[in-house]
Amino acid sequence: MDSSTSTPENDPPGRRPKKACTGCRQQKVRCDVSEDHDKPCTRCRKLHLECVISEPFKREHKRQRLSELEKERDALRRRLEANQDGVHQSPIAMLSAAAELDASRSRATRILPVTPVTTNGLSSAGETHPENDTPLILVRQPSEGVSTGSGPTEPRSLCGLHLPSDVIDDLFRIYFDQYARFIPILDPNISPNAFYAQSSLLFWTIISLASRRYTKDPTISPLVATKVVHLAYESLQNTKVDIPIVQGLLLVLSWPLPKTYLTKDYAFPMAGAMIHTAMGLGLHSPLSSQDFSRVKIKLSESDINAQTELWAYCVITYQKVCAFTGHLPVTTFHSGKDPGQTKTLFKRLSPFVRFELKVYGVLTKAFAALSENGLRSLSVHQERSLAILLKVFEEQLNDLEADIATEPQKVQLNLARMTIRIFHFFRNPSIDQTTGLVSLYTSCTVVLDLINNHDEEYQLLHSAPAAIMNAVLLASHTLLRMLKGSFSQYLDFETAKSYFFLGINLSKRLSCFSNDAMDKNAELLPMIWNSPKAFHKPDGSEFTVLRIRSRLAMSAVFDSLWWWREEFAGQSGAYPPSEEDSRKDCRSFPTIQDDTSTFPIREPYSLLDDQFMAEFGWAVDENAVFPSLGVQDTGLPLGPTMEEPQIFSQ
Repeated sequence: MDSSTSTPENDPPGRRPKKACTGCRQQKVRCDVSEDHDKPCTRCRKLHLECVISEPFKREHKRQRLSELEKERDALRRRLEANQDGVHQSPIAMLSAAAELDASRSRATRILPVTPVTTNGLSSAGETHPENDTPLILVRQPSEGVSTGSGPTEPRSLCGLHLPSDVIDDLFRIYFDQYARFIPILDPNISPNAFYAQSSLLFWTIISLASRRYTKDPTISPLVATKVVHLAYESLQNTKVDIPIVQGLLLVLSWPLPKTYLTKDYAFPMAGAMIHTAMGLGLHSPLSSQDFSRVKIKLSESDINAQTELWAYCVITYQKVCAFTGHLPVTTFHSGKDPGQTKTLFKRLSPFVRFELKVYGVLTKAFAALSENGLRSLSVHQERSLAILLKVFEEQLNDLEADIATEPQKVQLNLARMTIRIFHFFRNPSIDQTTGLVSLYTSCTVVLDLINNHDEEYQLLHSAPAAIMNAVLLASHTLLRMLKGSFSQYLDFETAKSYFFLGINLSKRLSCFSNDAMDKNAELLPMIWNSPKAFHKPDGSEFTVLRIRSRLAMSAVFDSLWWWREEFAGQSGAYPPSEEDSRKDCRSFPTIQDDTSTFPIREPYSLLDDQFMAEFGWAVDENAVFPSLGVQDTGLPLGPTMEEPQIFSQ
């Protein structure tokens, strides 16, 4: 018992003696402490607490204390932002170091002060676009060094791999000079020590990406790559999954880590884990963050912008992974939000991110509608529906051309256009299909030209993300199939062949390691090119239809790979042609007798042709000419692209 205990003998006159201990008074509960204070109260005995009765005790208001701590945190934020000279505000999410502020023990402080990445807003033509503050393929000014505000960089080790401090600083400098320009979600002024304090996954992912072409020690990247993938899966099992882990997963999915071509791909399952982890943290609905947390969350305007931008990058990356692995994306930017909130958050995004969301929003709708129409075995009505759908979605992409302000945006739009036009391969070969394949050929050449020119001017291929690699894959395999078939008679063969060889050379330049995906692609393309059996039946006749038709736009690539596996890898065919496919395959392109590289476009006359149907509505009535177009059920609007992406709904 405390020596300062109040007793009836020493109480001041007129004051009631204290009948409760300090613990019970703090909790506002009844106290049964004895009159002579010779033994503790029942509550203190049960909780094994010291029972003290003190006259000067004053009850502490914890809510007031929490409010004071929040004010102190906000003051530290303002002081930190005031000390960072020459930096302009940006909506990009840049997390500050948890170790440097020591205020991130609760979900209420998981979004910490932001420091924007300054980017050069110059297009390839030299025009300035100050409103476009997140360019994809623009040159960053080289940084003079990496800030180490928490002291000298500490050496780190991972599964037996030891990196000294100078190597870590060098790799972080490489990342922010060459890689951060594609997805600017990290603060270059945060020290490597602080990144490690936030998330070991994020730290080692930066190391892995920067070491892909690190000439001083080329052994780092192969050693770190597999460990980073395991670290990513382990991070998802952590009980305290937070935003730095989402950022780490985002970077892992944006650049392919070194692996052999036949290694099981981790991208698709990890993309689903990333998007659901982000939704679990409430990134998809920052205006309602309180609904996803057990503690009070008070987000500033910059915090809301940060979460919105990070969620947009998660959605774009998820849609890219799905599109280029041949799976149907099911998540869009406004998943879980009402239309009003979508418009509000959409306006907070930078212009380039808004443009990418629109482009991949169109692709997501296209994949859903084309899959619902059917791709495996098409009837006559489905054939016509497919042609109309391709025109509709291509027009939606054309409407986005007015928003192009930089060359990187032109790359994104033409890549999406090529991806949609690849579905012409799913149609039966006929004179009606020729126009679509010519447009597909044009898209392939434009994409390869843009990537090659950007590499010469900005060294794009040195740090190119996975989307650029997949663009080269699609274009080169598409040109290969065209040149090996009867459709080549409609092309300037030498020019088309030069673009195909350009695709091979770009694959070699994109390769970082021996026997990685792009190196293997550069090896097998010439083998298929020189093979007399590829895309031909045993009797020598042409096999014009795709055998693999379940991987959306990537079906053309996977089909080519199976032709290579059958002839050079000793594997049996994935799918033998059905009787129906064989009948379809008997049809071929009409032969042109002259040597001209152009051809007359001859559309069959019809009162209800495709153009008429696309402009004046769908024939969906039971008594119409085409009873099942496969479009009405999708609820897709016919017309210009919307202001913000719309989710596909049945």
